[in-house]
Amino acid sequence: MIVPIQATPYINYARRRVFGEIPLKAAAHRQEVLCSEETTKIRPAVFLPGQMDRVTGTDPGASLNSEVMTATSETWKPLPTIAYHIKDVVLVDGSIYKGRFKSFIASRSFFKTPSAQAEPQRLKSVGLASSHLASRYFGHWLIDDVVQYRLAEQVGEPLCLRGPVYPDHQQKYQTSLGQDWTPTDRAWIDDLIVYQDYHWGTAQDRLRRSLFRSLRDRARARLPSSEGHALVYLKRGATGMRRVIENEEELLGVLKRHGFIIVDFESESLEQVLEKLACAKIVVSLEGSHAAHCIYATPEDSGLIILQPPDRFLSFHRGWTTSAGVWFGFVVGALSEGGYRFSPSEILNTMDLMMKRITRASET
Repeated sequence: MIVPIQATPYINYARRRVFGEIPLKAAAHRQEVLCSEETTKIRPAVFLPGQMDRVTGTDPGASLNSEVMTATSETWKPLPTIAYHIKDVVLVDGSIYKGRFKSFIASRSFFKTPSAQAEPQRLKSVGLASSHLASRYFGHWLIDDVVQYRLAEQVGEPLCLRGPVYPDHQQKYQTSLGQDWTPTDRAWIDDLIVYQDYHWGTAQDRLRRSLFRSLRDRARARLPSSEGHALVYLKRGATGMRRVIENEEELLGVLKRHGFIIVDFESESLEQVLEKLACAKIVVSLEGSHAAHCIYATPEDSGLIILQPPDRFLSFHRGWTTSAGVWFGFVVGALSEGGYRFSPSEILNTMDLMMKRITRASET
């Protein structure tokens, strides 16, 4: 009897309830170590004394200790990159199933409306490009998934799942990076390749650095060629999760007097934003996925200063800046009744410290 593909989640659930679930490693018939574990020395982060004393928390899904260590450490030890080959996998509406193994990637909410793909596909060998975090955050799609797509296309066809629609930004990045993210909703897969942890994480090994740099070269070839000289404040606006800088008008006034240009997604196109970022020496921006637009635009040996909310301290941008040869720094703000407050003088002092580091490094 042929079981309808839509019954797979229920059968898998029953097996896991009765016999227990199994991990990815147990579901795979073969595994390859694509990049072994390594210890990497990295540039020190740029921040003023006393900043870490203000940190009180992080994202609910993250570990504060891990985020602080990643943001401030001068050595990283990334996990090995492992490709797990799984035979006879079933993909149904954002999750993959194999016997007693299940991996939830994309939210069921994306599948409330039917797609044009009415019938399940039959796929031979594909590599999973999509990850759970990227189905929630644009920044993770831009750094985790587009790099994993690059890895997957080396061994076969990348498997892309449905996710949130990020206005027209996502399509423009697909074009500039030469990728096709047409999603697959349901499929029988003869051989699925899944990469350890489904997303790369912050600390990047030499394999990811190589793939990431090849994508940066491809994207920056479409942007103005510049060594970087502009001071840029990248304004978050109303995009993404609500995060307000209470004294932003004061901050903008001070930065403008010190030569900063203001870049705002609410009044400028993505092309205009990227062109300005491509000429930046220092970018200052509130922590969030909007700052991920720096990933494929800012020049090597430029700098990124992240304004960190004290109750949501995250190290996401430390990973790609390290791989891109971009200096990373941060200023931790203070909680206020209307959101957060950041000291203009601390931002300027951090910028001066970063410029000195950049100049010193270029002279050695």
